[in-house]
Amino acid sequence: EIKTMWDDLKQVQPIIPVPAAQPTGISRKLKSFQLEGMNWMIRQEQSQWKGGLLGDEMGMGKTIQAVSLIMSDFPAKDPTLVVVPPVALMQWQAEINDYTNGKLNVLIYHISANPKCKTLTAKDLKKYNVIMVSYSGLESMYRKENKGWNRNDGIVKEDSILHAIHFHRLILDEAHSIKSRTTSVAKACFALRADYKWCLSGTPVQNRIGEFFSLLRFLEVAPLACYFCKECDCKELHWSQNENKMCNHCNHSG
Repeated sequence: EIKTMWDDLKQVQPIIPVPAAQPTGISRKLKSFQLEGMNWMIRQEQSQWKGGLLGDEMGMGKTIQAVSLIMSDFPAKDPTLVVVPPVALMQWQAEINDYTNGKLNVLIYHISANPKCKTLTAKDLKKYNVIMVSYSGLESMYRKENKGWNRNDGIVKEDSILHAIHFHRLILDEAHSIKSRTTSVAKACFALRADYKWCLSGTPVQNRIGEFFSLLRFLEVAPLACYFCKECDCKELHWSQNENKMCNHCNHSG
């Protein structure tokens, strides 16, 4: 598979974008290159990849293109989850309301700032069109579910409600925030489930090409995102070994 990978990819015709029609649910008039970007994103979701990376530079309207994409198949049966740096939560909420004239029902999932989040069930969350969470908030929920924390009577764990839901679409804003694949925040994003996945980043590679792997791993772009066994056809998205340092799937050497 790896030997023929580049030849196989050459057979996949790249999408040549054409300007889409101005989306009816968006109050702001999109520029021609933003309409092209929206056309590309819609067609990319219809391809085998089911998402991708929007790498426009800063200030060129990645947010409005992402919101236009959300509106392109509104209303979806499941919510869209947008993961953003903490400082951008309020900005994203304001821009979504502004661009859509308040059509989208938006929840900022932030337990300390919005205590009602603690009482919400998965059924409650599915009533929202868009749920927004910070990278640090998502990482904290993932860590509490997988590692727990110490109490007097031992380790206590708590289920992560965001990891229990299947989303319609996942959008990582400033996606280079997960550039280190072994960090807890990257693993928290990898564990999310959705029909479509998107990375938004003007700087997908900041220091070394290995950082790009994290984005491909989140997007599950096979075969580039996979780990391969040298002894059999085993191909896994997760790097997982047992106590004997053997692959959990095929039991060959890691």
